[in-house]
Amino acid sequence: MKQYRRCAMVNSIANPLPSDVQFEKQLGKLAAFVRVMRQAGLHVDDALQMAIDDPKMRERLIRFWNAGGYELTESQRYAVEVMDNPSTGGFIGIKEAVRFFGVTPTEADFDALAEVPFTGAELYAAKSTHILVAVFPLSITDLIRVTKDPMFFGENWCYERMFANSVDGAGWHLIRKTPVENSMDKKLGDQMALLSGNEYVPSARVIVYAMICHYLKVREKLFSGVHVRCRDIEPMRRQISVGYSPRGIHIAHEDDGGDHPDDGMGLASAIRPSRE
Repeated sequence: MKQYRRCAMVNSIANPLPSDVQFEKQLGKLAAFVRVMRQAGLHVDDALQMAIDDPKMRERLIRFWNAGGYELTESQRYAVEVMDNPSTGGFIGIKEAVRFFGVTPTEADFDALAEVPFTGAELYAAKSTHILVAVFPLSITDLIRVTKDPMFFGENWCYERMFANSVDGAGWHLIRKTPVENSMDKKLGDQMALLSGNEYVPSARVIVYAMICHYLKVREKLFSGVHVRCRDIEPMRRQISVGYSPRGIHIAHEDDGGDHPDDGMGLASAIRPSRE
């Protein structure tokens, strides 16, 4: 495979606080929590005892908190039933964004993600080949900043580039976990011809977001050992691609706009929503 200029994502992990200092901080937060919950009308003593006595209630509270205080909608619950698997991580929703990136969903985010825009038949057909991802409005540079897993590293050539700083609103993306079938070692135009009528090429931002979430959820590296061409094209016809090497996630560009075949280069794809 040809060598490309590449960008990776690095974030240092802060040294953990000593256990005694951490415990004091937690006690302070707990006291503040009790105070504000009492002011909001909760009978704190009874509520705490219920959580202590009832393991099912503890499970519900933990799920609710881990999801950022958000209950799944009916269509989201159905999507979880179809797509989610502990080993394959086929569903990445709001709670994963909260946990992995520390996002605080807005009402606009909740509204945009309330309904999963794929039919049951589409989800069943894609459950072994795709992952369903709730993508929040985080740019590639945002992801670099907030991701704390040290698997991302490398050059920073793309940090100031437009494609690495652009965002779209929150939305669901049904992303293929492997390059488009038979797309390796072909020119971009020949790869695009392989897409079916309901497929499109997602942005590098969406692919990087999905790669991070999928790895953090199930420790599987999407596009390991290959690159996939994405939607983004820089000035001077520089075609953006994303891949995974033993050193981490790589973001690269091809100076000829993908006009050459490469045995390590495929095409990224996602399924277009049938209802929006």
